[in-house]
Amino acid sequence: QRRVGQRRGPMSDGGIATIYLHGQPGSADELALFGPHIARNSSDWHVLDRNPAAAGVGGHYGLLAMRARRFAAGRPIRLIGFSLGGWTALHLAAQMGEEISSIDLIASAAQPRGGIYPPEMVGKPVFELARDHPSLFAGLTRAQGLGAMVAPALVRSALFAKAQGGDGALAQQPAFRQGITRILRASLSGDAAAYRRDMAEFVSGSPPDLAAITAPVTLWHGEADNWAPIALVEQLAPRLPRLAAFHRLPGLSHYSALHHALATMDA
Repeated sequence: QRRVGQRRGPMSDGGIATIYLHGQPGSADELALFGPHIARNSSDWHVLDRNPAAAGVGGHYGLLAMRARRFAAGRPIRLIGFSLGGWTALHLAAQMGEEISSIDLIASAAQPRGGIYPPEMVGKPVFELARDHPSLFAGLTRAQGLGAMVAPALVRSALFAKAQGGDGALAQQPAFRQGITRILRASLSGDAAAYRRDMAEFVSGSPPDLAAITAPVTLWHGEADNWAPIALVEQLAPRLPRLAAFHRLPGLSHYSALHHALATMDA
């Protein structure tokens, strides 16, 4: 694999259009969380607008496909999805078929069998609230959005209170903390439409049509991830029609897996 700063080939010469789907809560600032060297490596990636406004009769994924095609302008598309963005990437790949050339899923969310979230999953109560009591979840989201504006350190500390593996070290870095604050403010402000929509789709929506996905999928997942436990993606992996590679990352959790993948994936 090539390292950051050694970009070559179709991703840099215009042959491939790379689309990044951030986590939720999340934003384009994810690509700048780990320093300018990684930000430069992803500087020509397109962060797809997932605002659900104007979805119309084509539906949400039809809208995203239209936006992806507009950016790609006829080029093959590489999808890179982080966390809940990985779930969106699978839906989009099923919608777009052979227009997608490859897919990288980093610390990706995956629906649990029977709707039972693992007990070690940090966000388990929030996902269950979104599924079982959407109106209460909307109220929680408004409270989180207010907190992100007036007391971001408290919201951030609550999110990382149970950080495991490499995430614990990241949470101690001032630049990383500042980046997470920007992300929380960007995704939870206002009506947080994209966040609420993606959460609702994950907890209550239909799964992607995996059989319709033609592109090879590479998985990157921290073995210590307690945000998106690796057990869930291990259930997903054998159901993918073309699993290219499954990188199990010892000692890494959620954002630390993102850091590793962005720094080491072919670019």
